[in-house]
This record gives sequence, structure tokens and C-alpha cells, in this order.
Amino acid sequence: WVPFNEGWGQFDAARIAKMVAKKDPTRPVDHASGWFDQKGGDFRSIHNYFRPLQVKLDGKRAFVISEYGGYACHIDGHSSVDRVYGYQKYDTPEEMAAALKQLFSRQLFPLISKGLSGVVYTQLSDVEEEVNGLVTYDRRIAKLPVGHPFAAPSSFAAPYSHGNKPE
Repeated sequence: WVPFNEGWGQFDAARIAKMVAKKDPTRPVDHASGWFDQKGGDFRSIHNYFRPLQVKLDGKRAFVISEYGGYACHIDGHSSVDRVYGYQKYDTPEEMAAALKQLFSRQLFPLISKGLSGVVYTQLSDVEEEVNGLVTYDRRIAKLPVGHPFAAPSSFAAPYSHGNKPE
């Protein structure tokens, strides 16, 4: 559950997180996704699009980068807009895939051994005003090839193989 995202309407987030967890103890709670951490819920959650990725452990909660990426690639005829919005812009799906592979291998994967517990990429599909999805707005074109780390999530588990914790 995510009661508050990026501070929008956020109030008394730690108390609200406890209330949500009590109502549904089967699911984790990200009490204040991305901003204004009040040390509640199950995650230390940040959004990071511009700075080098870093792990910020608090010793009690899992550390999650709950928004990152936002790489944009507009594909003519498969979008609701003509302008391109995204944190990084690419002309072709191949350029975007290569940039994402670099982001994973140089910044994301090394953080697993430092305590990174999870990531949420922005975003799964293009939407009305943004073309930073992994598939186009009309869902007809996947922007990443088969074998890319998103298409092969086992690459995220590699540091944990054979039941070992990362060093």
C-alpha cells in the first residue's frame, strides 16, 4: 500500500501507515513514497531520477528506490502526443535499451550488495503526457528486446544465487 506519494496531501504518514497495516497485514506499506520520510511503514523509499543512485539504510526497513528511470522514446503513430517528455530522451528503442542496460549494470546492480531491496521503474507504459514507458501508449510495441534485464528478471537475483546473501 502507498497512502502518500511525493508528499501529495501527506499528513501524519507514520500513523496512517500503522492504520493501513492493521487493516491489511498481508501487504507491505510504503508510507510516504519518495519524499518526506517519517520512518513509518516497511520501506525507506526514495525517488531518484537525476542523482547517482545510493543506498540509504536506516537499519529497520527495507531500502527501495520506488521511482527511477523515466527514459523516454517516442515512436510515431503509437502515442497520444507529439512532444517528448522524460528525464532522458532517446530517438530509438535500441538507444533507450542500451542506456537502460548501462543504468542497471553501472548503478543499480552494484547497489544490491549494499542493501538495495527493490526498485520501481517509471514506467510500465507510455501515458497521455509521457513517453517514458517500456511499451507504447497503444501497447503495440515493446521498446525493450527479449533478453534485456527487464525481460530477464533473473539478472536481478544473480547476487543472491545459491541462497547466499550479497557481500
